[in-house]
Amino acid sequence: MCTNFTPTKAQWVKDKLCVDLPAPYPEESYPGFAAPVVVKSHQTGRVACGLAKFGLIPAWAKDDKIARHTYNARSETAAEKPSYRAAWRHRQFGLVLVDNFYEPSYESGKAVRWRIELASGDPFGIACLWDRWTDPASGELVVSFSMLTVN
Repeated sequence: MCTNFTPTKAQWVKDKLCVDLPAPYPEESYPGFAAPVVVKSHQTGRVACGLAKFGLIPAWAKDDKIARHTYNARSETAAEKPSYRAAWRHRQFGLVLVDNFYEPSYESGKAVRWRIELASGDPFGIACLWDRWTDPASGELVVSFSMLTVN
């Protein structure tokens, strides 16, 4: 399961999706880091791109520590899991815009970091769920996301 990736900074986003990338954000993203996510409003049909934290924090969470365990959601069970259920029900789907992502390979007997990318080198989107959470300590509104995976 993906634990880190390289968020894209490519002009491709403007050319293909007709949205501007927000700035700034880290060169690589890990749980808790910000990355660009594209969403489409159900009400207006407007497409927008903004920053969200990697690791979904459900609206009911007491703190942001849950994000260390919610950066990937299995598509087969996301609708049933408490952390993802509301985002799934409200169709809060988006695309995380990446140049590549990393997975461990155990062929050598040890975890070796493997970069996975398109053969063309073009950026691509990974399906995600997103949610809004208000930090009770600061009142800050935090948008966060979880990549959707398949078994």
